[in-house]
Amino acid sequence: MDDIQVNCEDLTYSVGGEVSGLNGSTAVLELNSDETLSLDDDGPFAFNTELGHGEDYTVAVESHPDEMVCELDNETGTIDMADVDDVMVTCEALNVGASSKRNSVVLDWDRAGDVDILFSTDPECDWSNVTSCDNGGMIPAASGGEHTLTVEDDGLQADTVYAFVKQVGGGLSAPAYATPMTYELSGTVNDTAISGGVLYVGGDFESYGPRTGGMAMYRLDKATAEMTGPKMDVSSDDSNGIVYAVVEDPNGGWFVGGAFDTIQGEPRENLARLNADGSLDQDWDVPAPGSFVFAMAVSDDRLYVGGSFDSLAGDSDYQHVGALELDGSLDTAFDASEITNTVRSMVLDGDDLYLGGHFTDNVTALNAGDGSPIDLFDASTDGPVWHVSRHDDRLFVGGLFGQANGEARSGLAAFEVLDGILDDFDADISGMAVTSVIGDGDDLIIGGWFEEVGGAEREAVARVDQDTGAVRDDWSVDMPEGAIIYDLALHDGMLYIAGENFSYIGDERLTNFARVEAGSGEPDGDWNPVAVGLRGHEFLISGETMLAFGNVDYMGGYDRPRLASFSLVDFGLTDWNPVINDGEVRTIAPEGSTVYVGGSFSQANGVDVGNAVAFT
Repeated sequence: MDDIQVNCEDLTYSVGGEVSGLNGSTAVLELNSDETLSLDDDGPFAFNTELGHGEDYTVAVESHPDEMVCELDNETGTIDMADVDDVMVTCEALNVGASSKRNSVVLDWDRAGDVDILFSTDPECDWSNVTSCDNGGMIPAASGGEHTLTVEDDGLQADTVYAFVKQVGGGLSAPAYATPMTYELSGTVNDTAISGGVLYVGGDFESYGPRTGGMAMYRLDKATAEMTGPKMDVSSDDSNGIVYAVVEDPNGGWFVGGAFDTIQGEPRENLARLNADGSLDQDWDVPAPGSFVFAMAVSDDRLYVGGSFDSLAGDSDYQHVGALELDGSLDTAFDASEITNTVRSMVLDGDDLYLGGHFTDNVTALNAGDGSPIDLFDASTDGPVWHVSRHDDRLFVGGLFGQANGEARSGLAAFEVLDGILDDFDADISGMAVTSVIGDGDDLIIGGWFEEVGGAEREAVARVDQDTGAVRDDWSVDMPEGAIIYDLALHDGMLYIAGENFSYIGDERLTNFARVEAGSGEPDGDWNPVAVGLRGHEFLISGETMLAFGNVDYMGGYDRPRLASFSLVDFGLTDWNPVINDGEVRTIAPEGSTVYVGGSFSQANGVDVGNAVAFT
C-alpha cells in the first residue's frame, strides 16, 4: 500500500477566563499586545487568537471602564497543551471625595493600598498629562484613605475650585470638586484680649467660616455637614444675594434662580447656570430683571421660570412666567401671558404645569407645551399660594389662605389633578401658612408657619395621614416657638429642614438649616451647616450632593456665637466655644483660667445671665 497519507498540524489553545464587576460598563483587554477584546458583560471570555504549546501569553487591560479599574490575576503564563481559562478580571468602581476646608481640601477614598491623586483647576484636564493642566499636580502613592492638601504646603490657590481624581492602575475615578476656602468671622468684632498664647475675640458675629453668599454644596455621604465644590459667592448690590430655586440640568449641572446681581464674581440678573463642578457657566447668561426668580421646573428640553420679573431673556412680553430652551434661548411657543402677577411655586407633571402664587385664583394648571390654561382644571384659594406639589392623584397646595374652592381649608388643601375638585383632605392647620409638603410612605410631612395641626401642638412641622390629613400623634420635632419652615427634603432616613427663626432644635444648636431623624423627629446635632443669615429657603438633593440655599451670607465653618479664640502659634481657631445666645459682646477680659464677658445680652449657654458672665 502506497496511498497512506499522514497530515500533521500544530495544536493550538485558547486564552481566556472570567470577568466580574463590569455592571454594564466596557473594558478592553489585549493578548500579547496584539489582539484586543471588548468585554461588556460579566462572565467567561476567550480571545479569538489561539496559541501553541510552549508559547507565552500576557493578558493586559488596554482601557478601563469609565470611573473604574480592572485588575488581573493569572494574567501571564505558558501554554501547556490545554486551554487557559483561569485569567481573572475583577473590576470595581473608583471614587474619591473632596471636602472644602479652611485654606485646605481634605480628600478621602475607600480603597486599601496606595493610590495616585491628580488635581487641577481645569475640570477638562487631560489627566494623562496632568502637569500641563492649569495648576495641575499629583500626589503619588497616597495611602491611608485620606489626604489633606493646603494652600501653605501644597501651593493651592485660596477660594479657587479644584478637580481631584483618583488613579489606580490606569483607571480614573470621576472627579470630585472642592475649594480651599478663606475663613472669617461673620460679623463685627468689638473687643479683643490676649492671655496665655490665645487671642480672645468678642463681638456681634455667629460663626467663623467662608462667606459663601446664598448657596453652598454639601456632601451627603458624610455624617457631618462637609462642604464641597466651589465658593458660590452669590451677591447683590444692596445686600447678600438670595437663592430661591435650583433645579438640575438634565445635561449635567444646575439652573439657579433668586434675587442676585452676581455669582462667582460675574454679573447675572436673578438667573444663572452652574456647570457640573459647581462653577458658573460663562456662556449661559439669561437676564430676568425685576424682583426675583422664585420657582423653576425642568423637562428634557425646557426650563420653566416663575417669579416676579419684568422680562425674560430681554423680552418684556414674558413676565412672571416663561420658558427657555436649555441653552438659554427664549422659547416663544410657550405663552402664559394670562398670569399677571407673582409665581411662587411650580411643578411639572408630564404635559401639565401647575403654578401657585399671587395671581387670579392663586393656583392654576397650564399646558406645558404652549402655556395655555387647562380649562378642565378649576381650583382657587382666597389667599396667596406658596407651594404646589403632586402626591398620587392630588395636587397639594400650601399658602396663606383660609378657603379653597369656597370651602374652609386653612393653609393647606388638596385638589384632584385633573379637574381641580377639592378633596376631603383637611389637616386643620392653626397658624399662618404651609410652605412645604413631601410624601413619606402613607404620610405627608408638612412644614410652614403654624402652631397646631388637628388640635395638637406642632410648631412649624408635622406628620399627617396622606389620605385624610389626620395628625400623627406619635411624631413631632421640638422646634422653638415662632420657627418657620420653608422647605423639607428626605434622604436616607433623614429629614432636612430649611427655615428661619430657630437657633435650636431641642437641645441642639442648629440655625436656618438642620436635619432630624425622619422616623423619630430627633435632631442630628452632628450635622450643622452653620448657616448665618436671615433664612434657609430650600434644598436640592442631587445624588450624594446637596445644594442648600436661601437668604444667607455665611455657610460652613464653625459655630461661634459672639465669642471665639485663636491660638497665637498658628492662628487656628481653638475648641473654646461658649454660647452667647442673643445681643452682642462688647468687652472681654481673660484672667487666669476665667474669661469675663460683658455686653448687651441676656443669655449665655441657654441660661439667663443679664449683661455679664464668666466662663471657666
